[in-house]
Amino acid sequence: MSAMIEDKQQTLRHTVQCAGVGLHTGQRVVLRLRPAPANTGITFLRTDVPGPNATCLIRANWRQINATPLATVIGNSYGLSVTTVEHLLAALSGCGVDNVRIELDGPEVPILDGSSAPLVALVQQAGITSLPAPRRYIQVLKTVEVQDGDKWASYAPDQVRRFSVGIDFASRVIGQQHYSMVLQGDAFSREIASARTFGFREQIDALREQGLTLGGSLDNAILID
Repeated sequence: MSAMIEDKQQTLRHTVQCAGVGLHTGQRVVLRLRPAPANTGITFLRTDVPGPNATCLIRANWRQINATPLATVIGNSYGLSVTTVEHLLAALSGCGVDNVRIELDGPEVPILDGSSAPLVALVQQAGITSLPAPRRYIQVLKTVEVQDGDKWASYAPDQVRRFSVGIDFASRVIGQQHYSMVLQGDAFSREIASARTFGFREQIDALREQGLTLGGSLDNAILID
């Protein structure tokens, strides 16, 4: 793969914040989004942990992923982590934000209503501004596929950012579903952001015995019985 350079990097115009509970920890946490300089990328800062910023900083990078069961967890070399980052990172990417400092006074991003929509609204409230630096892209030059059991994902060359996804559940409520879209303009906020977390009633007790979904409720997830 090679990098293409075009357009300008973007960050937030103003600092914004919200508060809520973590889906898995059940802890109340304050989330604050701050503008960041060009080429700093997206970083998380755990403000609840004492010590210099360098030890409390976690970069949003695929190399930092620690775990992915039921949530994406990223961490740093000092053993610090933050979990359930997927809705927030999707909102930032979908809104075209390249650089932002994310401050959390807890270990988990608040789940809010179980979708990216409130986070998109937060970004829109902050506003977006361009920075004097080119945006870098990764160009896919050939098809790459990975598989894990009956699950698979692939990248293939295209002229646009096109996403095609599918799920297949035994539940008759969900069943087999497919969706495809070109991610550009306001497509994310219009078509994707409101998609909510869902779970199955028969799995709740086992998950909570593992210390998961402690903050889950009908306010932040769709429960299928």
